[in-house]
Formats: sequence, C-alpha cells, structure tokens
Amino acid sequence: MFNYLVVAEAQNTTLGTMIVVTLSIVLLLAAIKKFAWGAIVNILTQREEKISNDIDSAEKSKIEAESLKEKRASELLNSKTEAVKIVQDSKDYAEKNRQSLLAEARQEANQLKEKAKTDIAVEKELAFVGIKKDVASLSVEIAAKILKKELNEETHSALIDSYIEGLDNK
Repeated sequence: MFNYLVVAEAQNTTLGTMIVVTLSIVLLLAAIKKFAWGAIVNILTQREEKISNDIDSAEKSKIEAESLKEKRASELLNSKTEAVKIVQDSKDYAEKNRQSLLAEARQEANQLKEKAKTDIAVEKELAFVGIKKDVASLSVEIAAKILKKELNEETHSALIDSYIEGLDNK
C-alpha cells in the first residue's frame, strides 16, 4: 500500500541516482553560495563587529568606572580632611571665645571687687565720721552732766543706762 510513496528503494540504488543526488547537493551548495552565502557572511561580520564594539565599549566603561572610583575616593579623602580641619578650626575658635569670655569675666569680677572695696572704704569712713561725731557729742553730754553732778557709782550707772536708753530711742 505504501510502495508507491517510496521514492527510492535501497535495492535499486544505482550510480545514476548517486550522481543525481551529488549534483543536487552541488547545485544546492552553489545556490546557497550565490544567494545566501554573502548575506550569511555579512551577518556574521556585523555580529563580529558588534561584539568587538561591545567589548571595547565595556573596556572603556570599566576604565571610566575605575577613574570615577579613584576620583570619588580622592574627593572623599579630601572631604574627610576638610571636615577634620573644620572641626579643628571650630574647636580652636570655641577655645579662643572661652578664653576671651573667662578673661572678660575675671576683669569684670575684679572691677566689681574693687568697686565693692571702694564702697566699703567709703561706708567705713562715713561710719567712723558718724561714730566720731556721736562720741564727741556723747563726751560733751557726759562732761556736761558730770559737771552738773558729782559722779558716784550709782550716778555713773544711772547715767550710762539713761544714755543707752537715749540711743535706743533714736
């Protein structure tokens, strides 16, 4: 039933069939070479060039990335150095301000102390002047009273008590 579908049988293979097959293959190869081989070679050449360009581009990108990495590392180091310098300058400035404020505070404290000493001396002098006046007045009063009376122990005590009472009332 399938005998008429079979193109060739193995037993009837002849030299002619082999020549036809060989010629068919040669013609097929010639047709491929004439019509397709140039396109295939062009495609392979373009692919080779694309791969070569991609490799070159990747190398350039790698070199640029390394350059950027080094540049960033350098900038980071510079930034760290600058940050340390800024912190040190700030510390130095703060220390100078602290020293200046301390010197100002000491000077102000010394001025206040000197003013207080001056005020105390003035008040002390005024107090001595007041006491001298009081003692002089008291001496005059006592002398006046003594001259009016002769003093004995009781009179003397009474005179002192009356003077103390007079001071309390003032």
